[in-house]
Amino acid sequence: MLRLPLGPSLENMFLAKPVSDIQGRILLAAGVRLTRNFILRLSELGFHEVYVEYAPAEDVAERSLLHEATRREAVLAIEAAMKSRTRGSRFPVEEVSRAVEAVLREVELNRDIVAGLTMLKDLDGYTFIHSVNVCALSLLISMGLGIRGRRLREVGVGALLHDLGKVSVPAEILRKPGGLTEAELLQARLHPDWGYEALREVSSLGEEAAQAAYQHHERMDGSGYPRGLRGEEIAEIGRIVAVADSYDAMTSDRVYQGKKLPHQACEELAGMAGRSYEGRVVETFLAHVAVYPEGTFLRLADGGTGLVLRQTEQGPLYPLVRVLADPAGEALPAGAWPEVMANAAPATVVVGILEEEEVAVFLRRLELNPVD
Repeated sequence: MLRLPLGPSLENMFLAKPVSDIQGRILLAAGVRLTRNFILRLSELGFHEVYVEYAPAEDVAERSLLHEATRREAVLAIEAAMKSRTRGSRFPVEEVSRAVEAVLREVELNRDIVAGLTMLKDLDGYTFIHSVNVCALSLLISMGLGIRGRRLREVGVGALLHDLGKVSVPAEILRKPGGLTEAELLQARLHPDWGYEALREVSSLGEEAAQAAYQHHERMDGSGYPRGLRGEEIAEIGRIVAVADSYDAMTSDRVYQGKKLPHQACEELAGMAGRSYEGRVVETFLAHVAVYPEGTFLRLADGGTGLVLRQTEQGPLYPLVRVLADPAGEALPAGAWPEVMANAAPATVVVGILEEEEVAVFLRRLELNPVD
C-alpha cells in the first residue's frame, strides 16, 4: 500500500486502510473504491492523504511507534485534560497516566526500529494527534539520552500535555489561515504560560511536566519564547520536547502552513543543531527517525526512480528501495523490479525525492495499475 496525497489522481483507486476520525469512527472502510465525491468529502473534512492499494507497494513494510488504539487512548486523555480546564472539573490524572504508560510501553518495545509516525492527520484533530506524536518522539529521544524511571514518565506527561495552554487561546486564532496580527500573536504566545500554570496546579504530575509546557518554544540561542531563555537556562525536558514538537509541526499540514517532507525537516533540524536546538538532542533524534519513510519515492544517482520498502539495520540513511523506472524513465517490467540499498553504492545515492504532486504524475506516466 501507499500513502498518497488526496486528489483527483486517486479516483477509482481502492483504500488499503480505513479512514477514521480522531475518535476512531470509521468514515470509509478499507477496500472502498475512491469516487470523486468521496475525495471531495474527505478534503472538506480536512484530510490530506489516504492509504491506497498499489501493486508495486503491496509489501511495503509500514511500521509505526504506536498502534492506533494507543493513539486514540492518548487523544482521549488530552481531550479530557482540555475539557477539565474549560469546565473547571477534576483534572484526569489517572487517564493521562494510563495513556503515557501505554505510549511508553510501545516506544520501549519499538525503540530499536527507525520510527515512523504514520497516523493520518486532519486539521481539526491537529492539536490532539500532534501532542501524541510529540509524546512518543520525546520518550524516544529521552531513552536515547539515558533517561529512565520517574523522570521518563514526567517527560511523557509533559510532552503529551505540552500544548494544554492552547485551550485558553481563541479558536479563531488557532485556526486562522493567514498571518496573525501582532495582538493575536502575543495572545497565541501566552499558551506556554497558561499550560505551565495549569500543570503546576496538579502537583502529582511533577515539576518537569510543567516545564515541558513552559519551555517547548524556548531556543538555545535565546530566540524563543515566552522568556527568551538561553542554553542551560532551558530545562533538559524543554530542550527535548522542543525538538520533537518542531519536527512533528514541520511534517504536518496546518491551516497556515503546508508540511515538509521528513528529510526536509531532518535537514532543517540538523542545520539548527547547536544554535536553536541542543546538538546532543538533535543527534539522538536523527538516529531514531526515518529520513526516508516507507512509501517514499526516491531519485537515485544513476537516474532510476524507486520506492522505499522498509528500513534496514544500517540506519535511517540506508533504506531498501524497489526500483520501478530505469535511468531513461521507462517503467521496468512488473515483478522484475530490482531492490537496492539507498546510499550504499555510487549508483544508489539519493539525489532527490518526489514531491507529492510529482508522485501522481510519475505513477500515471508509468501506467502502474491499482491492485484488483
